[in-house]
Amino acid sequence: MDTEAPSRLSRIGWLLALSPALSLVWVTAVVTTMSRSGVDQAADLTQGQMDAIRVGWAVQWVLYAVVVIVISAGLAELNRVLRRQAAGLAVASQIAVVVSVLAVVAVLALRLAAIGFSEAHLGDNDAYTRSLAASYVCTWAAAVATVSTSLALRTSGLLRRTGSIVAVLSAVFLALDVATLAVPPWLFAFLWLAIGVGCYAVEGLPRRDEPEASVTGLDVAVLCGSRPVRSRRDCRWRCPRSGRGAG
Repeated sequence: MDTEAPSRLSRIGWLLALSPALSLVWVTAVVTTMSRSGVDQAADLTQGQMDAIRVGWAVQWVLYAVVVIVISAGLAELNRVLRRQAAGLAVASQIAVVVSVLAVVAVLALRLAAIGFSEAHLGDNDAYTRSLAASYVCTWAAAVATVSTSLALRTSGLLRRTGSIVAVLSAVFLALDVATLAVPPWLFAFLWLAIGVGCYAVEGLPRRDEPEASVTGLDVAVLCGSRPVRSRRDCRWRCPRSGRGAG
């Protein structure tokens, strides 16, 4: 990790920590738009009902794309920080991030194209049907990216506990959504928030060109003062500046 990593992590933290607020804005737009349509499910919309909510429909899917792209930017930047300590996981996450962004672009294009549908109901329109498939790909790819980045955080030692917990929860949410197709996408926002807060809280990281030295004897006395310690673990917890695990 380079010497600019702490400031980069602060920026990443802000991006990811914004996810619940951005998701709330998107959900509010969806609820507001659909409440004016007279139906609960978008697939049941008729041409007349779509005409009445045309602007709101476009706005809500633009907002959805913005949420995904902002989160993807945060994860992608975090993967760049982690790539030297956990290269395989960081690369896997980057690939999933790209897939998620491409999928959300497809979702947006298809949902906008579906506005002018000529079928009896929106659910019968091919563009809308394809957009549903793209939305699942988007969500699942984002979940895979979250799992991979969280494992990279654990492997690198940057956020061990946070990375472990978020990885497990992301995997559970992903499995449930694949099985039921019913897990709301905004649920992942709280996991991104946890990563964001953890990243923002990290105050310092070892330089990439400084190998980790063994901590024994006189080194321990210098780092931790005169109080005796029995292991590097003891030194890490008594001297937060020398530790690597913040999460």
